[in-house]
Amino acid sequence: MIPVGRPQHLGSKTFIIMFLKGVAPGLVLMILVVVLSFFKETIAQNLITNLSLMSEAIPSLGNIISSFIPLLIPALFFLAVILGCLGIIINILQYKFFVFTIEEFGLRLKKGVLNIEEIVIPYRQMQNIDVTRPLIYRLFGISRLVIFSAGHEQVGEPEQTDTVFDPIDCELAQKIRELLGRRIGVQVVEHESEADRENFVDKIKSI
Repeated sequence: MIPVGRPQHLGSKTFIIMFLKGVAPGLVLMILVVVLSFFKETIAQNLITNLSLMSEAIPSLGNIISSFIPLLIPALFFLAVILGCLGIIINILQYKFFVFTIEEFGLRLKKGVLNIEEIVIPYRQMQNIDVTRPLIYRLFGISRLVIFSAGHEQVGEPEQTDTVFDPIDCELAQKIRELLGRRIGVQVVEHESEADRENFVDKIKSI
């Protein structure tokens, strides 16, 4: 059960996925560094051959490039570490600052690291809650949750908007869907009952 009024994150599985997503660019570059390390002699010979031809045409350019050959692998290794660290930091911050709160009358969502965005979607504006789980999502136990709703009652807002939780732990997504489904149902029933009551009172007055 999701507690009402308590800020929630997207779940532990989502945290792991976002962490791995941040590591991925640096990891790919690190694999490239390892491959280059195994074949550095062959690559160096080919570069020397090409540079010798280049040196004959443009001596200064060939000498400059040849001086950077020994620094190629260390530079790529350093770049891989930097990309990995930046990716991890950015994705962890995105996870940390993506917070939603189930409130009494609506859903509050706050997200963004530098450009912070906060929206509140009243239950009466929610039209549908959709949870999708492609094959790759099922393998990692995550889902994509979309809340379709009318505009946010602000000038300039589109007539229909959607709020996306992608990715989010599948268990958490299902709990949100069930909870919001009940809230939307209760909201609609109460609204219709109140309207019927008002019509009944108006009919009595007219009599």
